[in-house]
Amino acid sequence: MYVEKQKFFYRIYCFIPRSVCFRIRQKKLHLLFGGLLLLLIYYQFNNQIWQRPPAQPRIFSPYRMIYQVRKSEIPPKPDVIKVLAWSPLANRHFSDDTFRSCSQPNCKFLADRSVLMPLLKSKALSPIERYKLDLKLLQKADVVLFHALSDEFRRAVIPPMRTPWQKWVFTTAEAPRRDFFQHADYAKWRHLMNLTVTIKADADKQLIYGYYSETLEIDPGYTLPDYFKRTGLVAWAASHCKTESYREQFIEKLQNFIPVDTYGRCGKHPCPGNDVEDCFYYIGSRYKFYLALENSDCPDYITEKSWRNSLTHNLVPIVRGKLNNYRKYLPPGSYIHTDNFESIEQLARHLLNVSQNRTLYESYFTWKFKYEVHNRDTFMDLCSICEVVHDTWDIKQSWDLDNWWSPDQCLHNQTDYLA
Repeated sequence: MYVEKQKFFYRIYCFIPRSVCFRIRQKKLHLLFGGLLLLLIYYQFNNQIWQRPPAQPRIFSPYRMIYQVRKSEIPPKPDVIKVLAWSPLANRHFSDDTFRSCSQPNCKFLADRSVLMPLLKSKALSPIERYKLDLKLLQKADVVLFHALSDEFRRAVIPPMRTPWQKWVFTTAEAPRRDFFQHADYAKWRHLMNLTVTIKADADKQLIYGYYSETLEIDPGYTLPDYFKRTGLVAWAASHCKTESYREQFIEKLQNFIPVDTYGRCGKHPCPGNDVEDCFYYIGSRYKFYLALENSDCPDYITEKSWRNSLTHNLVPIVRGKLNNYRKYLPPGSYIHTDNFESIEQLARHLLNVSQNRTLYESYFTWKFKYEVHNRDTFMDLCSICEVVHDTWDIKQSWDLDNWWSPDQCLHNQTDYLA
């Protein structure tokens, strides 16, 4: 057999029996069709590769993990959940002791990265060594906490990796309207957070500064202490002196009609005593009313100003913002809301009238015959974080933080009574 090259094909000449030549031709056809089939399979396979998300390597980009968090099978909940605090928590450091008093104690602090920050920022470690240290912590962590008040969060310093089962938790006890958040680049965090622990009622776990409950055992012989004997009228104490709620301008207007004694960093008088508790013990023993004005007027944002500073110290809080917010959270009849008055002058006249009428003043304390108030430490409620991680371990979700935590939900540049 030999092969002669023609213009468009090779002609095969056989000098062997016809049956043998036929088998040779048949094999060549099989090879030809087999090759075409392999090319078709390769094309289809390659096309599917490009259309689907890439396979995840052992170390994951936090952005690529969006697909993995939604699709992967979450492993069984560990007996002890290891927690890593990624961002500094306003000079507050934590250890395993933090969780021991919780109702759900099966959490352990892996590390508080803020404690390691001096080492991470020092020249003792090279950039590669710092990167490896972060990776080592992140690979071990079941939960990573991100505190919204940290500079790292505001500048979107995102961890370099995450594991498929890792829970990222956004937490803060502040309101989204506080001016610190105005320049936070939330868009970079969009869908990276699995859980939220904040002051909002629709968070996975709501942080509250206080609450009230019905008194279990009402003493029929209970009488109110003589709160009316206090001679001071209105007091205010604060350390945040330029706020989105314009409370400073509100107080200046109120001072045109009645005396308001101001304490602390924003006031004219230093707070007596050694700490905050001493300061409010002093105010509570001398004044009838307290200006419980928030730095931001946002849904569900009622802080210690109403609970610990006012109600716990037997002061009548004067509040401002969304009226339904206070109806929802504070004991009925326990506060004075500015929305109930047509002007700041009318509010001032009401305060003077109540301060001179024992019956009217004591009517703001009748709630004490039925209810009692409880304060909560919400600056960093780690027990709540541990509980919500345990309760939602098997739930796959991510939050659109850019929209959910938008300042647009708060009152903008509130200027009531200022015109």
